[in-house]
Amino acid sequence: MTREETIKVLAILKAAYPNSYKNMSKDEANGTVMIWSMQFAKVPVELVMIAINKLISTSPFPPAICEVKDRIKGLYWEVWEILKINEQYKTLSSEQEAMYRRMLDIIEPLRSEYKSEPSITELIGDDRKLYLN
Repeated sequence: MTREETIKVLAILKAAYPNSYKNMSKDEANGTVMIWSMQFAKVPVELVMIAINKLISTSPFPPAICEVKDRIKGLYWEVWEILKINEQYKTLSSEQEAMYRRMLDIIEPLRSEYKSEPSITELIGDDRKLYLN
């Protein structure tokens, strides 16, 4: 997810939970954008949006990054079940089936990546520049 995409995702969270973001300073907002874009750098924005929308529909509080990651992992089994049902009943068009299979291919590596915390190299990059002030 790019910085621009992160800003759009956080705008949705701000609209859904206005009281949680109303007194945020510009520096706090920039920090929030930075950490969210860093944490979801390898994730397509579409998956983050699906997870965010599912969480918004079930929680009165804005989700933490770890909750979004858990929800993305949970999408794997939802998509897997849809495809299994499709094998038996042919409920999806070929385009829909292809889309769900692409989702599985994207989520699968994230499931194992999200089992542990990120390494120092992942957080600061291979060039060893420290991005936090």
